[in-house]
Amino acid sequence: MIFKMKKISGEKNLYRGNFRPLYTMNVNMKCNQTITWYKNDPDKNIENAKIFLEQNNIEVIIVEDNTCSIRATCSLGVPKVFLNKGHRFWYDPRQVSLESRRSGYMSSSNPLGILYHEIAHTKDKYNRLRLMRDNKQRASKWQIEENIKIARRVSEYATRNPIEFVAEVYAALKTGRRFDYQVMKLYNQESGKNYQRVKSFNSGKLDSTHSTVDAINR
Repeated sequence: MIFKMKKISGEKNLYRGNFRPLYTMNVNMKCNQTITWYKNDPDKNIENAKIFLEQNNIEVIIVEDNTCSIRATCSLGVPKVFLNKGHRFWYDPRQVSLESRRSGYMSSSNPLGILYHEIAHTKDKYNRLRLMRDNKQRASKWQIEENIKIARRVSEYATRNPIEFVAEVYAALKTGRRFDYQVMKLYNQESGKNYQRVKSFNSGKLDSTHSTVDAINR
């Protein structure tokens, strides 16, 4: 790739150009899947969400608890999701998602965000193994204060721990958001992805669009 850059400071070697950080270029997660959401019809919304998750090879179990604040949940690294029909989210997914995003609590204003959040957890075998290795039952807290500040750019929920951060970034990316270099670098680190500049097995040339894992698995 050729960058068109203009030098704007001779002393500090600062440049202005049309390039983007490496990590933002490594993620291609465009979502073409959609769901029809209904207001005041939790049965239809739950059914459509169930179909969507099953299309992603995830088992769905529907429960109903009006006293629970959880709209959906799952175990880390296990392709099974519980949907709580009693949560107000399912009565108006668009409005609740918009409120959650406006307040900064969640990373996506798209109702699909909550489903992708859970999908991310079901795929997160890296953190599942890490917890098993450390013999812990619950997600570990952030060890570095600076990482919490970076996670806050994604959502308040992402600051809880690295596992929720990974799921929140994944959900946001799948529903159209993009993040800066620091967020994506932390995402790659906490999700177990080793995005490095490696030589492509096909061309033998330096290829910044593939991870080490991608190259090995070709």
